[in-house]
Amino acid sequence: MGGSAGAVRVILVTGGHGQLASALAQHPDVTVVGRPEFDFDRPETIDAAFA
Repeated sequence: MGGSAGAVRVILVTGGHGQLASALAQHPDVTVVGRPEFDFDRPETIDAAFA
């Protein structure tokens, strides 16, 4: 993926069990999450997903 030299860029994909997430998970810069570890109704899980 493009970007500044030395910058780490991670793409977070939600809906971790879907077809698109499964395909994107093959890329090393992609992190796939789903429920219950990531839930918009529980803000603390959002912070944890980016930690």
